[in-house]
Amino acid sequence: MRTLLFLFAFMIYFNNYSTSQAIPFGLDGKEVHSISFFKDKLYAGTRDYGVFRRALSDTCWTSLGLEVEYIFSVYPHPVDSYGFYITVGVRGRWPNSRNIYGLSEHGWIAADSGIAALCEVSAIKGIWTPSGEHITFAAGSCGVYKRSNFVWKTINDWGDIWAMDISPIGTIWVGGNTMWETPFFAKSTDQGNTWMGVDDTCYWIHNKCKPLGFFLSFAFHTANSNIVYVGTGSPGFLVWKTTNGGYSWDSVLSSRSGDCNFKSLEINPYIPEQLFAGTDCGDSALLYETTDAGLTWHEIELPEGVKGILDMELTFTDSLELYIATRGTGVYRLTQPSSIAGRLLNVNSGWNMVSIPSKLKDFRKTSNFPTSKSSAFTYNGTYTPEDILQIGKGYWLKFSSEDKFYLIGEKIVLDTFDVNAGWNMIGSISYPVVVSAIASEPPGMITTNFFTYKNDQYVIGDTIKPGIAYWVKTNQSGKLILDTAATQSYKLSKNTTIKIIPDSEMPPAPPNAEIYNPQSKIPIKFVLKQSYPNPFNPIAVIEYELPEESHVTLKIYTILGEEVITLVDEIQDAGFKSVKWDASAISGELPSGVYLYRLTAGNSSSSGAERHGAKGAHSGQWFMDVKKMIISK
Repeated sequence: MRTLLFLFAFMIYFNNYSTSQAIPFGLDGKEVHSISFFKDKLYAGTRDYGVFRRALSDTCWTSLGLEVEYIFSVYPHPVDSYGFYITVGVRGRWPNSRNIYGLSEHGWIAADSGIAALCEVSAIKGIWTPSGEHITFAAGSCGVYKRSNFVWKTINDWGDIWAMDISPIGTIWVGGNTMWETPFFAKSTDQGNTWMGVDDTCYWIHNKCKPLGFFLSFAFHTANSNIVYVGTGSPGFLVWKTTNGGYSWDSVLSSRSGDCNFKSLEINPYIPEQLFAGTDCGDSALLYETTDAGLTWHEIELPEGVKGILDMELTFTDSLELYIATRGTGVYRLTQPSSIAGRLLNVNSGWNMVSIPSKLKDFRKTSNFPTSKSSAFTYNGTYTPEDILQIGKGYWLKFSSEDKFYLIGEKIVLDTFDVNAGWNMIGSISYPVVVSAIASEPPGMITTNFFTYKNDQYVIGDTIKPGIAYWVKTNQSGKLILDTAATQSYKLSKNTTIKIIPDSEMPPAPPNAEIYNPQSKIPIKFVLKQSYPNPFNPIAVIEYELPEESHVTLKIYTILGEEVITLVDEIQDAGFKSVKWDASAISGELPSGVYLYRLTAGNSSSSGAERHGAKGAHSGQWFMDVKKMIISK
């Protein structure tokens, strides 16, 4: 029965071509092995040409260096505790045997301590723990590694890993080739500590094990963690699907062109029934799409001359955009209409007024604005913090520096916001709305001007822009109606729109959300501060804060993770602490460069199970943080 269904599906997609057209997106003539989005920028790793970056609004790519390296994987991410914001895996080649690099504000740094020379790193991925810790994993010809204190440690050495990915719930999936030249896959649900694996990966038919083939790519259903798709190579060259977490598999797609490896799968996270599958046939490529979870497929026509598909990335602007990395013909972009939209939000250092402009998959403040150093404060007569953000509300967030956030979700073209008599912080929808086109319930409510916050002062806004929050004072309780169509047509009746009457009164000031309780001489959370001066020579001061009696260790490391000195290792009372380090006192002169300092602290009676590196932990939990310092001579 499965075979008949599969043949039926094959007949459908074989004769059905999509009218969508992929167009060139630059890096012509280059072999692009890996592409990855971070915020509004696409990063690309190439063979022998290095790493590139391009914002979606740019007209060309910017080279980031590593021109002579064979880049297999590129992983952009928020600045981690090592100072890196991009980590890449390369094919180690003689005489340069390096296989992982990290990019910081000081340039590229070899970051492969612990990985054997000449190993090929085919994938680098990372996860953020609930405590805010960033954990990075690497996989390739020498197995799977996990980075700790700048040193990579082997967590799976079953064979040559050809594919690794991490599901939305944090499960690590790997697939590859055992030392006996047989396919296998494995998965870990505890950050690589333990693994469930299967050798001779197969599906069962007539009580016989038929090999799935070597796993080359993964795609994960965003709502059901048991549904996983894998693209394979020899011997079947198929796409497989499991609905029970990998215990059994069904084939859902075969390439019409024979021996073509399914090197890349990309799923729509908002409509997981939509999946793209790209093949690497050497000097040619095929691209398939399903919109019914693999029951039927159609082939998307590619421009003439496009070579093998090596990677794909999907994002949203006002439409769905699929970016395709190819073997020697650069990057292509495929655009489709979509109900999902992506909106770029720029924030300044200090306080910002922000809002949620679309229906996100995750409304947590920490997921959407991870670098904010304050709670998200909304207003209802007084300021109150909220961890889960809501559409229609405005929020205050504080940042230590300028930043950008890309908010992706289902488009909102019409919404109604509740308001009270007096001052209100309101949110936005997915498209700009001119304030003069805002309607109200009851009709004709009287309001002040609308205010937002820029450069530490209030400014009047004539348009409600996506992602921004606004103050408005109303004469009564009711509802404000934001409608994209009303802005575009200007056909609303003047009897239903609000009546804006300017007022000399200004909105409330930003909230007083200091890190500490000003009435207390005891900190309210664990904090490790940036050392000063920085850079320094030879003395630096390191300050930290303990909200409770804690066993404290403070150590200095080289950028390669080698310990230099232990400055503190004792139980200390709660309070504000300061340690002075004289680098010249170390026997043997320390060279100029980047160093790391690491603080661990917590209740001396806390159990080992509690010591998970929780940033800002309190009430008996364990705290760990790492920052960098620079010796400049």
